[in-house]
Amino acid sequence: MKMNSENLKFATMILTEKYIKVQKERTYVQSNSRDYTDFLVDIYKGNHKTYKYILFTALLAKTAFKESIDALSLQEGGGARSGAYDARSLGHKVTVPFERKYLNNALGGSNEPFLNKPARFPTIDKSNSVRASKDQKKLNLLVDNLSSLDFTQAEIWLEESLNILIDIAEANYEKFILDVELPNEAVLIKKLFLDLTTENFGGEMLSISLGGLMSMVLGDYYSIEVHKVNQSGSSSKEVGDIDIYLNKELIYSLEAKSKDFALQDVEHAIKKAKSYGLKSFFFIYNHTIPSNDIIEESIIISESNEMVLSILPFDQFLSTILALCNPVSFEILPQTLMNIALEMQLSEDAFIFTKNTLERYAE
Repeated sequence: MKMNSENLKFATMILTEKYIKVQKERTYVQSNSRDYTDFLVDIYKGNHKTYKYILFTALLAKTAFKESIDALSLQEGGGARSGAYDARSLGHKVTVPFERKYLNNALGGSNEPFLNKPARFPTIDKSNSVRASKDQKKLNLLVDNLSSLDFTQAEIWLEESLNILIDIAEANYEKFILDVELPNEAVLIKKLFLDLTTENFGGEMLSISLGGLMSMVLGDYYSIEVHKVNQSGSSSKEVGDIDIYLNKELIYSLEAKSKDFALQDVEHAIKKAKSYGLKSFFFIYNHTIPSNDIIEESIIISESNEMVLSILPFDQFLSTILALCNPVSFEILPQTLMNIALEMQLSEDAFIFTKNTLERYAE
């Protein structure tokens, strides 16, 4: 079955109706009274992100399109079984945006989960290659439970899945609440950011710090998007690691580099920013010391592209931004950084480090 616009619209409608139904029913059932199927809990609370999307999308497809769907299918026309459908399109165009809007990334927050290897097979099959024995167990669970799935069971499990994922989403929100305040002292805030960026965590600490700084200096009128670091299948609308909008118009973009980079990296970033209509661009680096030649050549390239380039080490950028900040913004910095951590799906190690550092500096 093709996932054309009509089918995608219908699936979205079905999923939204189920979500509303589940939310209403949750008000009458205490959380400790909810009884979940072990198989669903094993998948959704496990650490194999792709299988979560495969399961949820299969249940949605079977619920929406009933017996015309083979729940083990991953690709339209894939395999000998009848009922094959385009799981990738349904997953990317319905499951992913629904998760982002209603479920606080409870499935894992992937942009395009069906591009990952476990979802690239024609069907879900026990012979599909896996990384480890625990992944084989998860795969076996999927096959055993989806192979003879009918519409009635799919509908029951989809509603149960929504309940589980809402639980996860609510727990995620609580995790990112930090009720502490920082002193209105720029010197201490500078030390805080320098401490935050002593660690790297694959570039996450520089990105969250830049997002926090820009939030403080620009305030609530601007929309600041801090993108997930090293996200495969990232949106083509992402210009830099941090993109800043005013009334939905892109006005600033920052590239965050926490490792060695070449002149080609800067040139690529400049040209991408120019293609989106920007006249200036920030390239901020940490944990590396580029040569003077790279800095000078980068400025020449930016000027040849009629762009103003600010290519600076983080500590210099930090001092400049803090000098422009209203000290009142320091007090709400902890929750600002927690909000950014949630948005960019900060890794667990980076999150713990960030939270512990903020609590250490709090009054």
